[in-house]
Amino acid sequence: MRKALLVLAIVCSVLAVWVSVAVAARSIRFTNGCTGYLKLAANAATVERAEVFLTKVVDYIDKNDLNIGNSSIFIERPTNDLQEWSKNLRTARNLLARLIDDPNTSQLTKDNTLMKIREVILKESNDDNSVNVPDNIALYPWQAWFVMVTPFLWLLTVVFWVLYALYPKKEDQD
Repeated sequence: MRKALLVLAIVCSVLAVWVSVAVAARSIRFTNGCTGYLKLAANAATVERAEVFLTKVVDYIDKNDLNIGNSSIFIERPTNDLQEWSKNLRTARNLLARLIDDPNTSQLTKDNTLMKIREVILKESNDDNSVNVPDNIALYPWQAWFVMVTPFLWLLTVVFWVLYALYPKKEDQD
């Protein structure tokens, strides 16, 4: 029995670490491919730079199928609607592209558009300049699985290690 508990504890430990690393990797990949460029677009000094960064974001969204669905875990919320989020970013990018193509666009119009784009990209918060993205999008489409399985695996890991530590050794039973 003690050996079985040890095996279960090791297996659960390995699975818990693997799932946790997978969550971290997905989050890092999303930050590098999307939110990093969103911050750059929000802080761009020119419409040309903002359009370049938003193009990278839109390409990432298309490549990773983040343009349809909902990233909520249990109850779908409109703020986590991927289609609306991606449409907003795509519309902002297209607006910037039109401004770049139009030689008659005034600098005031460009600056106002950059401010509007910044409002679309950043959250309405006084604390920081965090990017406005749907919750759990880095884990999409497996967000519910990751959110439920990760703590469960860590709980099982602790339980099996505790049981293994408490279970008497063979020489203690005699």
